[in-house]
This record gives sequence, structure tokens and C-alpha cells, in this order.
Amino acid sequence: MPAGWLLIQGLAKRDFGIDLAKEAKPAYGAPPLLAEKALQGELDAVLNFWHYCAKLEARGFRRLVSADEAAIALGANGPIAAIGYVFHEEWADAHPAAAIGFVKASRAAKEILGRSDAEWDRLNSIIKADDEAHLKTLMARFREGIPSRPGAQEEADAARLYGILAELGGERLVGPSVTMAPGTYWTGLKDGF
Repeated sequence: MPAGWLLIQGLAKRDFGIDLAKEAKPAYGAPPLLAEKALQGELDAVLNFWHYCAKLEARGFRRLVSADEAAIALGANGPIAAIGYVFHEEWADAHPAAAIGFVKASRAAKEILGRSDAEWDRLNSIIKADDEAHLKTLMARFREGIPSRPGAQEEADAARLYGILAELGGERLVGPSVTMAPGTYWTGLKDGF
């Protein structure tokens, strides 16, 4: 279940007493299909991956609430990265230079895309934005999502939010654990990495 959906359910429950899982009629599907169905007017609202939402925004759709806005409204001190990398911690512990090198390369790429419109223009042959409005919205939303806080702050906020969601929605919302699973964040990241 997408983290954004959990956050929005928690916010609706806390602020409006609405159980979205009961009140809404969710339609699940592949992200491009959901975006297309929204464009065709077959869905009232869509919760989708950021780049599909950017396409919809470029076509005149309006964002009601972002996952970051919901997280902050629920008690986070700032945005929390919604996309992560999955690996065996034993491998990272055995190959720390490779693991940290990957993290540094990812951050360097985000830094370039965060400041260079020319790189976005160059990448558009791969991205294939429909038009200039779509490309500009992709750029803006990507840049908005670049993590800027130390991992320890994000981890603390993620754990806090998990506890709030467990309290608001119980097992039905988060499953049997009332605390975030150990190892969700890699402990090998130190000194800003």
C-alpha cells in the first residue's frame, strides 16, 4: 500500500473523522492506466506516482494534498523521502565503499537535476515530456522531492508518523506492528550520508 495513501487516510481520520478506506471507492491499477482514466474523466481523484501527477497537473489538474503536506500536518518536522533503495545490509556492511559510492552518485545526480534546466532539456529525449508545460512541471516536482534533510531527521519523523498512523488506524492501517521495523533506514549512513 503506498505511503501517501496511508498518510492521507490518517489525516482524513484525524481531522475529519472520515475512514477513507470505507467511504471512498478506490480503483487500483497500473499508474499509467490511472492517469489516463483521470484524463478521460473516469476518476474523481488520483493518488499516483509523482511523475504521473506532474503530467496531470500540466493538463490542468490540481493537487489537493501532497504526501509531504500530509506528513507535516500529522507531525513530521519536514519532508520525508518517499522513494528509497533496497539492499541487504550485510552486503552494504561488507562493501561500504560501494554502498556509500552509490548514495553519493545518487545525490550528485539529484544536485545536477536540481539546478540545471539544460540537463532536463538533454534528458527530455528519454523522458519524452508531452510539451513544455509537462517538462516544466516534471522539473518542479522532481526538485521539490529532492531530499535535503539528514537521514536521522527523516528516520525520526518516519518513526513518529508510523506511530501516529498506528494509533489512528490501528492494525487495519499499518498491520500488526505499532512501531516502524528496525532496519527500515540503513544505519551505515553517517556524517550526512
